[in-house]
Parts: sequence; C-alpha cells; structure tokens
Amino acid sequence: MSPLKILLATFWPFPHSGGIITYVSVVRNTLESQGHQVDILASHPDSHHLYFISKDPKWNGKSVNKTKIRDFIDHVLNRYFNKHFPHVDPWVIWQEAERYTFELAASLFDFASYDLIHTQDVISTRALSRIKPRHVPIVATVHGFYSKELLQDEDIYNENRKLAKKWWKYLCVKESLGATSAEQIIIPSQWLAKELSKEIAIPYPRMNIIPYGIDMSSLHHQHNQPLANDHSGKIVISCIGRLVLLKGHEILINALGLLKEQRHDFICWMIGDGMLKTELEVYAGQKGLSDHRQQLGGHAQTWGMTQWNNRNILTKTIDIYHRALEQIQTIQPTTDTIPEGVAVEKARYDYIATFDDDDFYAPHYLTDLMHAFQYTDADIVGKLTYYLYLETKQILAIRNKFQEYKYLDADSFLDGGKKIVKRKVYDHVRNRDVSINEDVYFCQDSMEKGFKIFSADKYNLVYLRRSNKDSHTWKEDDDTLLGWCSVAARTKRYKSRVII
Repeated sequence: MSPLKILLATFWPFPHSGGIITYVSVVRNTLESQGHQVDILASHPDSHHLYFISKDPKWNGKSVNKTKIRDFIDHVLNRYFNKHFPHVDPWVIWQEAERYTFELAASLFDFASYDLIHTQDVISTRALSRIKPRHVPIVATVHGFYSKELLQDEDIYNENRKLAKKWWKYLCVKESLGATSAEQIIIPSQWLAKELSKEIAIPYPRMNIIPYGIDMSSLHHQHNQPLANDHSGKIVISCIGRLVLLKGHEILINALGLLKEQRHDFICWMIGDGMLKTELEVYAGQKGLSDHRQQLGGHAQTWGMTQWNNRNILTKTIDIYHRALEQIQTIQPTTDTIPEGVAVEKARYDYIATFDDDDFYAPHYLTDLMHAFQYTDADIVGKLTYYLYLETKQILAIRNKFQEYKYLDADSFLDGGKKIVKRKVYDHVRNRDVSINEDVYFCQDSMEKGFKIFSADKYNLVYLRRSNKDSHTWKEDDDTLLGWCSVAARTKRYKSRVII
C-alpha cells in the first residue's frame, strides 16, 4: 500500500483540552508510524488564526488571520438576515458566521496535494467539502450528536423551551448537512449511528463503527503506577468523560444500582473531573455503591481515548480511507452526468428524482409529482403525457395525449428525466447496462417486481428540442417527432402555457 498524504482537520483549537484533540493526536502519531504523511488544519489557540501543523517546514505554521474575514462575514450576514429573515435568532446568525469564517479562511489554502481529508466535526466537514478539489475525498469522524445534547441541557431547555427548540431544528440541519458532506463517516458507537440515522437522516450504509477504547499499555507507562487497587476477579467498567450533566453519569449510577441487586463482582472507574464530582460521589453513596465505584481524577482526555495502535482498528480505518478514494474516483464524470448507481448510493432521502439537460422544469415540478404519492399507492410517479417544444419551428406540442392520471401497463414507460422513484425500488431494480431503451427496461423490470408506476398531469415540464440535434442523445428529426404529437400552440413564449 502506497503512503497517503492526509490532512486531519477540525474547526476547534489545537492544541486544546478536549477528547477530540486526543483523538487527532493519536490518529496522527499512529498513521505517521505507518509511513503516511499527516498534517493538521485547526484553529489556533489564540482563536484569531486558522493554521497548519506539519513536519514540512514549508507548511508548518502557515496561517490565515480570521479577524478581518470575520468582520466582513458579520457585515454581510447581518445585512442579509435583517433584510430577508429578521426573525432569525442572533445565536443562529452567530453560528453561521463561525462556519462561513472558517470556510472562507480555509479557501485561501491549497488542498490539491492531499490524497484525503479526515475531518473531526460537522463544521469543518461542510466547509471543506465546498472548497476542496473534486479529487480529494473527505472522511468525517462524528464524535457526538450535539442537537440531542442540547435537549439534555436543562439550564438551556428549561429557561426558554421555545428558543431551545428553534436552536435544535437549526442544529439538526447543520449536523445532517455536515456529516453527509463526507464520502465516508466514522462513528464511535452503534447507538450513535442509529440515532444519527433515525433523527437526522445520516445514511446508515455510509457509516462505519470504530469504537473508542483505552490503550492500556501506554496508560500504565504514562502514569507509572497501577491504575487502581487490585480488583482481581471483578469486572471493570470504565466511564471516561467530564463530570457534567450531559454525559449522563447519573443514569450510569442508577444502572449500577440495579446491577448491584443481582451481583457484586464489578467495579466502575469514573475517569475524569468536573463540576459534578462531589454530587456524584454523594449520589453513588446513597445508592450503596461506595465499594463498587472508584473515581480516577484528571482530565478524561489525558487517559488516552483510542486503541489506534490496535492493528485491526488501523487496518479498518485505512480501508475506509481507500473506500472514500474509490468513491470520489468513481464519481468523477467523464461527461456531464454522474452514474446512476453512484447517485443512488449518495442519496439521503426516500425519493430520488432524475433530470435531463434537455428538459425544462418549472418551479413546482417536484411538488406536482410528490403530491401524486399522496393520492396513489404508486412506487414511481412521472409524466407519460408531457409538453414538447420545437425550438426551430417554435411549436409547443403534447406528447402521448390522454395518458394522464393513470397507472402504466407493461406496454408503457416513463422517460428517465420525467419521474420520481421511491428509494426502495432501487434495492430491487437498477438500470440495465445498455446504451438504448434503458428507461423502457427500468419500467418493465420494476413492474415485474410488483412496483406500481403512475402518470400524473402533463404540466410544469417541457421536453426542449434544440436546433442543434447533436446536443441530444435522441437524434430523431423534428418532423418525425411532430407526427407523434398534437400541436398545442405556435409561440415563442411556451413557459407561461405549461406552468401551473
């Protein structure tokens, strides 16, 4: 395997106290020990700069001052929101300013020499996905679900529930857009993966579970002493995290209390420090857990968070890197289209619409078709009857007249750019590898699998036949096409006649 040039990127300051910083440090050291070149892009601890940490002297310390950029962003955003969305909460505008400042500052660097970018938060993931070269994939590690944490913060939620819910909606969109901007996503737990998939539509197939752990050998060496008293024969449960409300230590203590009713052969290490330390000690005592709980102080991140020196985990991560590289190489189009299979895999929602460059789509085209899913039980909805405009002759015509509001039979089909398909259909049917009639085969194969196809009304779409027939895949001449249609009007202004 050839060495990779990897950029680890985070919106947060580096170095800084926090688990993400430990993760970045361990990942970097482990990858470098395997011969890969690893740089870090992060906010400077002074909060005023975005800068590089690199063993390459040409890159190490290279920075951009964010202060002037932030002043410009604030001016533009405030003017925009005051004019168009004056009701938006100032906190949301501040969040957007943070994101745009990072993005604009990062755009002043050149990322073309990197094989891959591994981001550590949704802000850097979204920002870098918009400015990076197309050939450089992003792998994102999502370390948490901040939207969910917000609802657990009683201080914020109880003070102003209406405001907290607005923040929550914004954060859900922000986290969803951020995570799905990556080709591959690393998640530290199965529970978090399920929550992200269920709550904010992160595609489950794109997520890879690599749990955190403790590197026990380096931990013993780091502290130069046994971690705790001898607990031979007991099960050791370790909980690493700041002793604050959102980490849920109270829930853990309740669970330990229930466990104690059934068995006594366990000890729980609570590793970390925080404002709830004394309160949790008292609560554990009330639950009768004094002999089953041991507080190991210090910042949680100093204990080491990952088992990245574990060869299986390293191998799995490198595999994810290469999968992302293969994805980005696959999706580089040799023409103006993206392969259908790639587009389906990248789709995040339950309906997939296809478009053609020689069709005109009115503003309500998608809404028009989506309504049909509400009043039918169809799996595919499209337009068998549609308008056609001949540019040379300035004629607006109707193709397949009287085929509206009906289910298709085996002798009918929908053209590729005139339909919306439920995602589940693609689990059973894909376009055949043919150069012609692929739409015919797709509809036939779908009906053979039991899926229903419905033709809605003819409005909000026009098939445009340009003067230059070489720009069309279908080369049929205008007179032949006109013979298959009914003339609706002779006009230069066809749009007003088809938009409803």
